Amino acid sequence: MSNRRELTLFHHLRKYLLLSARSKSRRPIPLIKCNICRSDQFEITTPATPVEIVSSSPIPEGDESLSCQTGIVLPCGHMFHYDCWTPYPEMFLPDRPVYCPACHFRLVFSSFAEDKCEHMCETYELPDVITHPPPKWERVMKRIPKTKGEVEEGEVFDLGRMCNGCRLESAEGMVRFIVEMRERLRDVSGAENMTYWLGLRGWDADEIDLAYPGWREGEGTVQGVRDEPGFGEEEGFVLGNLRTVLREEGDTWMGRKPPPLERERRRTVGGGMRLWRNEDEDDE
Repeated sequence: MSNRRELTLFHHLRKYLLLSARSKSRRPIPLIKCNICRSDQFEITTPATPVEIVSSSPIPEGDESLSCQTGIVLPCGHMFHYDCWTPYPEMFLPDRPVYCPACHFRLVFSSFAEDKCEHMCETYELPDVITHPPPKWERVMKRIPKTKGEVEEGEVFDLGRMCNGCRLESAEGMVRFIVEMRERLRDVSGAENMTYWLGLRGWDADEIDLAYPGWREGEGTVQGVRDEPGFGEEEGFVLGNLRTVLREEGDTWMGRKPPPLERERRRTVGGGMRLWRNEDEDDE
């Protein structure tokens, strides 16, 4: 099939898939190559790949799946075979940050020197034409966050400072410290001001924003508090707010949208509270 055009960035593929059938018929069919192996024999399968090409594509001996052809996308928009990408980060972590092998975009959240979050960002698997027939592939594509090439003019593309897992851990640490300070200073005026104590402890405004959303207003000073929970309600207040925000944010490069909960399971403040349970976890 000669009417093919190689696309190297995800936002070009997304733009093509959003076209009408008539518009697609006037354009070359996208060809996506892995930016690691650059194989001419195994292209990355997407909803734009003609079915006849996928069905006639050779399968490596001993591999009867399509894993050699399915792909993933990074925040920078570059795409790779799933099997080519999977071992790649292991060459760097945990001692060095991971970069995109095509454009050297940094894929680790914060500087290792800051010792805040050394985790790699989320990656998303591309839907393929065989296992994701319409409209299934459309739902999968919508869940892939905007890549670097899809931000509005004038906007700066930024991964953020920490992954959602570290946001949870940071929030749990804040709760433990707040409860300790409140118990120690229960009869002191202003002891209920949680974010004031966080500022004194060394958490900066950006960290508090990520782990304790909605904590400030106006100028955003640590003392500018919007809401404060009652004594003994700190854990549910802070972590409950965070869970709500994560669901509103949806799938991002910081992490995937948590599944809905039938009920929240609480533990002691020392152990924190789970933001969500696994989908395959049975009710107790």
